[in-house]
Amino acid sequence: MSAGLISVDAKRPSEKKHTERLIQICCSWGEQLADGTLTYKINGGQSSLREVVKNAAAQWDSKIAGLTLQEVKGSGSADINIAFKKDGKSLSGQRSKHGMMTAGLTSFELSGHNIINGVHITLAKGIRGNEFSSSQLELVAEHELGHALGLGHSNFKSSIMFPTISNQQSATLSGCEVDGVLKANAWKLVDGDGNPQSSKGDTLPC
Repeated sequence: MSAGLISVDAKRPSEKKHTERLIQICCSWGEQLADGTLTYKINGGQSSLREVVKNAAAQWDSKIAGLTLQEVKGSGSADINIAFKKDGKSLSGQRSKHGMMTAGLTSFELSGHNIINGVHITLAKGIRGNEFSSSQLELVAEHELGHALGLGHSNFKSSIMFPTISNQQSATLSGCEVDGVLKANAWKLVDGDGNPQSSKGDTLPC
């Protein structure tokens, strides 16, 4: 079965007032999650940038029962590969129709039925020459890792999965994001099944 490739970036969806708060489910991990562990590898970046990514991974790791995010060092392969670009202007699909610049980009290697075989995350160190603070970059890293774990975007600004960084955005993961990852990967994290099944197209009320 041939693999596909899709990308999820930080473009803004339409947000209507007084609508139900929702988070989208993007896709589901396959056999790599069978043992409850997903590995990640940080490629390049100075120690402070790498530490920010580790903190973001630790946030997800501490919140989701049955899931372990484990760093791979050296030449070993990983399920999730993370790299850096100097500026968002160098990212693919860098500018949305609203003129917003992309701060992070997540691409999936998919098999049939939208099962994830691998993920590549690229994080911008800044936008238009202005570097992100550590807290801003950690938000971006948490957001992109959320995509890597099977989440799409949310439609409310306080969510870490809202497509843009704002002062209204929570710095910590909420129960909604956690429940979304559980729903995305319910075959393993909820049902304890050995047969990967995709939850693509589902939404979760928050």
